Amino acid sequence: MAKYAPTPTTLFISCEGTSSERYYFEAIQEEIQDKEQFELRIYPNDNDPNPKTTPREMIAIARRYNVAQQYDKLWAVYDKNGYTKHKEALELAQKPNVQKVHIAFSSIAFEHWLLLHFERSSTAFPKSKNVIEQLKKYLPKYGKDATYTKLYLFEHTKQHLPTAFKNAAWLRHQQKPLLTNHPIYTINPYTDIDRLVQCLLDFPTKYQFIDLNEAVPIGTLMFYVQQDQAHLQIAVRNDGKTTVKMDLIQLKGFEKAQLQATEWVWSAPFVRPEAVATTEIPLQALTHLDIHYQNTGLTLVLSPLN
Repeated sequence: MAKYAPTPTTLFISCEGTSSERYYFEAIQEEIQDKEQFELRIYPNDNDPNPKTTPREMIAIARRYNVAQQYDKLWAVYDKNGYTKHKEALELAQKPNVQKVHIAFSSIAFEHWLLLHFERSSTAFPKSKNVIEQLKKYLPKYGKDATYTKLYLFEHTKQHLPTAFKNAAWLRHQQKPLLTNHPIYTINPYTDIDRLVQCLLDFPTKYQFIDLNEAVPIGTLMFYVQQDQAHLQIAVRNDGKTTVKMDLIQLKGFEKAQLQATEWVWSAPFVRPEAVATTEIPLQALTHLDIHYQNTGLTLVLSPLN
């Protein structure tokens, strides 16, 4: 029997910038094209005269193109810098009875996402030019000409993507008190571009930063982490109906002086339904702890620890 390749997921990605954002996602498009998992239409391209670049226009353009070719998902990539009608743009993206347009947003600018490839920055840069000045410490040629952006931006940053993904999750955790009650366009800095990039590149690990004494559900498991003076107590409660092998959940602790992480094992090899598995980890000089659950690809990060 002949085997048929799965139909690729089609995405329309509308980019605010006519150079940085567009060329960045075009490079990702080239990076993934042989996998045939996604079929992308990046807007604007060289065939789009007088491209629309405000968020509301980009959202409208995504829906307009969707009439001619039904895309599985619509995306708009834009930032806060120099635009005021963000509330209206988000309302338009989530308008009922039409296909939702997903937003990949950065504040103050797209360049903060790039900066997170190199450093863990929570600086609220007032304008895009300010974050670009910081970014140039790592990418000296950035912003000088479109040729560099088109040919080398993704090439010179992709090796740092695991760091960027982790730092973007960290930044959202830093802004968690604001995100609870404020829309994203009022928060600086902020980015969630990592979620679109992770999806396109099929990056296997997703990160979520957590706090001590916070109950975190992942699938049918509930995770808890508490601390006394000398130890971390980690507990996992199984709220599902099947037994979970604990070797699927790795614990890795990191110290400033360590080149490699220290790994710990659970006190029990599995946790039955409605049961709890626990373990203790000595704090020592730990800076952070990663809890990775293989079944979901999610890593919980507890940081800082001292």
